[in-house]
Amino acid sequence: MMKKPIPLWVVLIVLIVVASVVAGFVFVPNLLMPKPDFELNASPKSETLLAHEDGSFDVGVTSLNNFTGILSASVNHPSGLSTSLSVPDAIPLYHSVTIHVQVSPLVVGNYSVTVVVVSGKISHSVSVPYAVEGLLISSSPNPLNILYGSRGNETLTIAGQNGFSGNVTLGASVPSLTSSTALNSVFVAGVFPTSAQLTRDGTITATIVVDATTQDWCGANLCYAAQSSEVSVGIGVPGIPSPYDQYAFREVVNESLTLQSFSFSTGTNMTANLTNNGSNPVHIGGYLIADSKGDQYSGGPQNGFLYVNPGTTLSVGLFIGAVCWRCTLTGSPFTFNIGQTYTITIMTYRANQFTFNVTR
Repeated sequence: MMKKPIPLWVVLIVLIVVASVVAGFVFVPNLLMPKPDFELNASPKSETLLAHEDGSFDVGVTSLNNFTGILSASVNHPSGLSTSLSVPDAIPLYHSVTIHVQVSPLVVGNYSVTVVVVSGKISHSVSVPYAVEGLLISSSPNPLNILYGSRGNETLTIAGQNGFSGNVTLGASVPSLTSSTALNSVFVAGVFPTSAQLTRDGTITATIVVDATTQDWCGANLCYAAQSSEVSVGIGVPGIPSPYDQYAFREVVNESLTLQSFSFSTGTNMTANLTNNGSNPVHIGGYLIADSKGDQYSGGPQNGFLYVNPGTTLSVGLFIGAVCWRCTLTGSPFTFNIGQTYTITIMTYRANQFTFNVTR
């Protein structure tokens, strides 16, 4: 008995099934295999810094599933921080590369720095949180008014911010040279305490003693006197090059000078009658005369040293233009014109200034 031939349509079905099975063995594994990619890891994962203290972190870029390609990297940061990448924008990736990020916090606060790495349509990012601590410094009174021959106390207040804690050290100084012809005899007699432990976001106070008791003296071209000036305060913290932070307040050696009356002789010459209502002589060192446009002459007494003694009035000649051989002009030349107002600033050897308005 002869077997019937297998229908053609059966043969075709068998061939299609076999081909599908073979294709599955070939293509399905490829579809199920993970696609080439890369991953990012930051180190350290977070960082705590002081304001203006430099920090950094690294981002490791690792190839996954034989990924190769050209990467571009960028860093995003909020205001209050400055950052920079220390690698080129284009990074060829073979197995792994490291991106170094420099961070410079400017303002106390909590921030997040994000690095974004892109290759074609693939993009990944990693963020590193930053806690920026700092100090808030203030003082009172400011300015510190001191009578010549006495001392004054300035109270300094330091408060921790955003979690700061630790030991702080304190120091203060007054500049000794205020000009080529004047030396300052005021000095810092003491800082109490010179170091203190600041608890987390706590507050400490310190006293700065400023001394203006040294006797004044003047030579031919130099005066050594108690002068008003800035007092510089340096604050140190462990692990940071000293000083970590600086603060300044002004000490003023009190003087009194009022304009009793004035008169104009010519368009380049006037007289100011100055009264000293204080308890110490006022040594006039120079003057400024400005018009309404901001043009200005600066000069000094024509006849050398001038003192206004306590309880007295002194007539002081003030000159501008060609008749003032010691004057320096800033801006355009001018003269004293009728109906015009001028600003006169008298400067003393204690670095104080007294300003008056006069109208011819």
